[in-house]
Amino acid sequence: TNLNIALRDIIWPRRLNGDYEIHHWGLEGPDDPLGRPQDWAMMAATTPFWHRENSKHRETEWLVRATYHITSAMTTTDPADVKRHMVAARELHTENVPVIVVGSPYHVWGASTSLGNVPNDGTSADVFRGWGRPVYHEQLYFKN
Repeated sequence: TNLNIALRDIIWPRRLNGDYEIHHWGLEGPDDPLGRPQDWAMMAATTPFWHRENSKHRETEWLVRATYHITSAMTTTDPADVKRHMVAARELHTENVPVIVVGSPYHVWGASTSLGNVPNDGTSADVFRGWGRPVYHEQLYFKN
């Protein structure tokens, strides 16, 4: 039996303690790594969660380089530099595959044609305060 109400209480303490070999949580990774860099880079001594002790074990050279590229992308205003750094970070993550993100975007499946500003696609990305739940009524309007 999978009791969704209890699932977070079962899984999250193990995740926070790094007590797992394989961890799964739907739609784990953010759509925009710069929105939640702690999921992709060493932004603190215990992040990302899948490499809990990076402050003690800095021999993970590829992650050190990926962190450099992500933090560099966050501190530049040059779009070409942002692209260069994010492509480099993506390549390092692709080559080393520390996390496989599962899930898919949500789709709005029913709306009246008299409503305006109804999105075609949604996102559950926390950084966008997305539409993982019903579409927020504040964004809709009635067409004349």
